[in-house]
Amino acid sequence: HGNGNHDKETHARAKAFLAFQFTQPGAPIISVGDVVKSDKSLVTFYQSLIALRKSYPLLTDGKVSFYEMDDENNVLAYARENKDGERIYIAFNMSSKSLKMPTPLGFMSSTKVRVWQSNFPKLREFVTQGPITMRPLTATIMIIP
Repeated sequence: HGNGNHDKETHARAKAFLAFQFTQPGAPIISVGDVVKSDKSLVTFYQSLIALRKSYPLLTDGKVSFYEMDDENNVLAYARENKDGERIYIAFNMSSKSLKMPTPLGFMSSTKVRVWQSNFPKLREFVTQGPITMRPLTATIMIIP
């Protein structure tokens, strides 16, 4: 298996990639069967993404607008919005350091949000007190209920 840190990094990158697939139109190209064969520890993670997408069709149906592309910090962030004004913000931190999740202009702190992160794939609801921290090599999905 080799270097444990390399394995962790590969695992984290795979999770971020899966999260990216799940926030794009169309079905992901990886099936649960493929996940089980390659890495049983990803199954719960994968199932959390399936549940998230079923609960929030906006993840694949909303209009996409990119608001952060930072090559220096390896960050990509975009919003999905529908005609009713519902919004979801999606950000990827592909750097090796923790960073603050970028939010688009006009986002208010002290907002009630639901947050899913690839390093902790359970939906949490809380009122923001400031920027959300993104761990290295993670995806963050912030839903404005």
